[in-house]
Amino acid sequence: MAEADELLRRKYWELLDGGDVAITSDYERWRELKRLVIVQGLPRDDASGSGSSLRGRVWKCLLGVERDVDMTKYEALVGRGASHCDGDIRNDTFRTFRGDSEFAQRVPEAKLVRLLNVFINELGSDPGEEKKEEGEQVARDGNLPSIRYVQGMNVLCAPLLYVLPEPDAYHTFCQLIVRHCPHYMAPQLKGVEKGCALVDKCLETLDPDLYQHLLKRGITARIYALPLILSLFACVPPLHELLRVWDVLFAVGVHFVVVLAVAHTVLLREQLLELDMDLMKVLSLRCVPPLQSDLLISVALQLLHRLPDDLLYEIVRHPFANPDVPTSLPFHPETISAIMTQIQKQQQQQTNASSQSPRSASSCRGSSSKNVLGAGRAARSTPSTPRSTPRSESTLVAGQTRPPWKI
Repeated sequence: MAEADELLRRKYWELLDGGDVAITSDYERWRELKRLVIVQGLPRDDASGSGSSLRGRVWKCLLGVERDVDMTKYEALVGRGASHCDGDIRNDTFRTFRGDSEFAQRVPEAKLVRLLNVFINELGSDPGEEKKEEGEQVARDGNLPSIRYVQGMNVLCAPLLYVLPEPDAYHTFCQLIVRHCPHYMAPQLKGVEKGCALVDKCLETLDPDLYQHLLKRGITARIYALPLILSLFACVPPLHELLRVWDVLFAVGVHFVVVLAVAHTVLLREQLLELDMDLMKVLSLRCVPPLQSDLLISVALQLLHRLPDDLLYEIVRHPFANPDVPTSLPFHPETISAIMTQIQKQQQQQTNASSQSPRSASSCRGSSSKNVLGAGRAARSTPSTPRSTPRSESTLVAGQTRPPWKI
């Protein structure tokens, strides 16, 4: 096992450092990294306190963070001192992963407080702005939206501080919040609420018996899945298992947290169906069993490939405030170029189909926008069919392109 881990670790470093001569473009290297994470996972970390862990480098690459971050900028932001949310931040940070001695040793509370204060000072909305109407959005430097402090941000930045030096963790945290799930921080947590609704839709589609059993007792995902989605499962211990969940979450895309929440519920199926009341004793975070990353990921990936395309399209879009604006998405320029090529091919196929069949033309025009947008969102979802699922070789049909997550 140790030898296999070492070989896998070497393969990751070759990808990250550009040592794999067979891959010449950053875009293809990025896609191969995603595939490797999904199919093989990361080697078991030695849990050293070094500043540049393999996992940290992989997360930065998957989330689109520059390899060398601006240290002086972070130091300057720290120099601005406490933000107007300092009290709220400290009310949360002291209980972050409480009881985990290794986390407490590696990530003192002062680091959490400092990083979150810097985040609010740079991107947070002013007290007056937070009272504005929901629809209003204030732009900051670089046209980034202002973001209010949300309870639970502490558990989102804590794993980043655990695997990365503080300045790197800060830039990665900003990228995660602002680019990968900005709708999760919207007023009334609109993106999280949407994610909960999608958990219900997935459960109704994949396991209608379990869905009806919960619904008849007044239990929806809004009641039990909201903290799972808001924290990206960081609310379920232990931390070392969460890190492996985040490996795949960042490789597939943050939207995958919805499918993880469905898998989490399905894994409790037998216990839930045996009960006629007090089901929250099973679903409550105080009662759920410890996180088993390999089992959760395996079930979630199987469920992912059973979802209908229309529902998957909704899931992929839901973390974004403006999913129809390409510049709002966390894509590398080469990824955008690849998506545009995909769109052009699809449009050409639809044009050819419409010229051959008047009836199919109206159908193609009606679905064109949706299919194209779905292609754009999902280009980073799953670069190849994950884990043990065999790769399909189905052909293209006239006027329709196979979604990239199924290629």
